[in-house]
Amino acid sequence: MKKERTKKEKTPMSPQVKRTWISSVAAFVCVIIIAATLNNSAGKISDAIIKAADSAVPSSASEDAFAPDNSENTTAATPDSTLTPSQKALTPSDATEAVSETAASAEAAVKTTAEIVSIYNTAANKIKPNAKSITRNYSKMKSLPEYLQLPSAIESLGKWAIEKFVKGSDEPAYFTTKEEITAYFPVSSENYTSHLTTDMVKSAVLKDNGTTYDITIALYNDKITSPKKGTGYAGVFNTVSASTFKDISIPGTKFESVKINGINGKIQCTVDKATGNITKIVFTNTDVLNLGVKVAGSNLDVKFALACENRYSIKY
Repeated sequence: MKKERTKKEKTPMSPQVKRTWISSVAAFVCVIIIAATLNNSAGKISDAIIKAADSAVPSSASEDAFAPDNSENTTAATPDSTLTPSQKALTPSDATEAVSETAASAEAAVKTTAEIVSIYNTAANKIKPNAKSITRNYSKMKSLPEYLQLPSAIESLGKWAIEKFVKGSDEPAYFTTKEEITAYFPVSSENYTSHLTTDMVKSAVLKDNGTTYDITIALYNDKITSPKKGTGYAGVFNTVSASTFKDISIPGTKFESVKINGINGKIQCTVDKATGNITKIVFTNTDVLNLGVKVAGSNLDVKFALACENRYSIKY
């Protein structure tokens, strides 16, 4: 005689537990989708996100991923008034003349902010039409804890999701067709790279190396909230778009408000003087997201910031 299997009764969720669970899932999905959007500008979930979901291996990105890269020039070039050994052997009048020539040469290389922005825009907007291939050397991403605000009901899972999914990749990505370059390189899915204007610029430095320019541009925090493509930070970087949240479909969940502010923008690039082409470039920017989410009848306010740094090498 066959023994009858006793079925284990499942304890039904209480309304409160169910509401918390749905809220947690909503926050979890939000973080994944936003992270995926930043990792892959075309809006598809990238391999990095899929691998992250399948693996418990910690992110390879270091804690100080956003520390200054000492290999890159990020400061203004200041004329060195110290005499070289050969200059010290000169007579006082010869030495004075040599230093004067050096100072005059340095002065000639000084550019105004408007001139530097013009040089950058011209070079940047040649990339998509002329580049044969682009390598994204790395893509770093992290959440800034000082901006993180989550409802207590989802704080634990939200933090876990951010730690697990908000990460970039040290693996290079290669874009070799016009379609890929247009889709992935900033500004994604547009035929331009820069709509930078002088009023957005906090500081601009150009160092003349003889055959190349090193340009470093620091931006003010964006004056525009949730900018449309081509305006503000969305005309300079790959940013999270408010429209991203229109594509999120979770039963019982609605985004009542989405406000995105760009901060800490910075561009570093090298321009070949002979061709006017940018050969390497680093984009650094942070999106601060303020979300009003209605879940299972409850209104939740979520705030977090995603800091990104992407380095590219370009061949023509």
